[in-house]
Amino acid sequence: MQLRPFPFRGLGRDRRHKIDLKVSEARHALLTEDYKRALTLGLELEKMRYLYAPSVQAAAWKGLGRPDRGIEILAGAVVARPKAWLLWLELGDMQATIRRFPEAYDAFEEARRCPDVKPHLVDVHRAMALARDGRHMEAIDLLADIYTDDPDIKMATILAQVDIFNQQEGSEFVFGMVDRGLKIVVEHPEMNYRTEAVRLHTAAGRACLLQ
Repeated sequence: MQLRPFPFRGLGRDRRHKIDLKVSEARHALLTEDYKRALTLGLELEKMRYLYAPSVQAAAWKGLGRPDRGIEILAGAVVARPKAWLLWLELGDMQATIRRFPEAYDAFEEARRCPDVKPHLVDVHRAMALARDGRHMEAIDLLADIYTDDPDIKMATILAQVDIFNQQEGSEFVFGMVDRGLKIVVEHPEMNYRTEAVRLHTAAGRACLLQ
C-alpha cells in the first residue's frame, strides 16, 4: 500500500496534523498486521476526507483474507476519483494478487493516463504482475528499461528485480542488485530505507541458499 501525502489545500493546521497522526497509526497497524485496527482507521480517515482512505481499507481487507472486498473498495474509489493514479495502481496490484491479470493491466494503463503520474513506478508494479502471471522475461525486460534519478523508484526497481530473479533461481544476478540497493540506502539516509534494507539482506540470504 502506498500511503501518500494528502492535498491539504484549504485545511487548517490542526486538521492536517490529525490526519497525519491517523495515517501514521494506520501504517503502523498494517505493518504489525493489526488489520482490524487498520480497517477502523481507514474508515475514520474516510470521514476526514483523506484521499487515500480507500487504500488503507483495501490493504486491511487484503490482510483479513478478503482481497475481493479490497478490490470493490478501490474500484469504487477510482470511479469517484478517476485522476488519482495511486488508487489505480493499487487496484491493479490487488487484482494481480488474485490473478485477475487482464483487469490489472487495464488498471495500470489507467494509472499511466492520469496527471502527475510516475510512469516508471507504474512500470515496476506492472512488471511484478507480469512475473506473477508467469511472464518473467517480459517483466525483466520492462524493469531493465527503467532509467531514473528518483531513489524511491530506483529502490522499487531493484527490489522487483531481486524478487523476480530469486523466483527464477537467478542468484548470480541477485548479489549485484543487492549491492546497488544497499548503496542507495547508504547514500540516502534521509529516506529511512530500513524496511528495504531488511528485504535486500533477506534476498541475498535466499540467493545464497539457492546456489
